[in-house]
Parts: sequence; structure tokens; C-alpha cells
Amino acid sequence: MSRSRRRLTFVLAVLSVLLAGLVSGGTPAAVAEGHRLARPVIDTRYLYDQLFLMSTAYIYRVSGADGPPANPSSSPTGRAR
Repeated sequence: MSRSRRRLTFVLAVLSVLLAGLVSGGTPAAVAEGHRLARPVIDTRYLYDQLFLMSTAYIYRVSGADGPPANPSSSPTGRAR
């Protein structure tokens, strides 16, 4: 085998190993180094935003909670105001 052919084979082998390493991806660096969270983090901002949205955008009357739906002017106790 000639010298140039051996060099070409070596270069192709190195490139294929590098390409295989790049394509496989592996684990992220933070996980590989052991930087994991002890517990899951709760996004309180998201929760409060969702609660605010639900309390302002989805207001509806629950049947029977504030009096009979047929007579909205009656009080929940049945006595007139």
C-alpha cells in the first residue's frame, strides 16, 4: 500500500469517528457532570398566572350556589332580601 493511500485511509477513519461522535449526541454536559436537581422545580409564576386567568376569564354561575336559577333575586336561604 502506498503512503498516500494509508494517509487517506487514516484521515477517513478519523473523520468517521468524529462524525459518529457528533451525530450520536450523547448526554448533555450538565447531566454527564452530575449537575442534576435534587427535586423538580415548580414554576409558581405559571401557576399563579393560570389561577388568575381562570378566576377572571372563566367566571360563571354554578346552579344552586347562589339561589335558584329560576329566581335570581331570591337569597340562598330562601328568605327575600
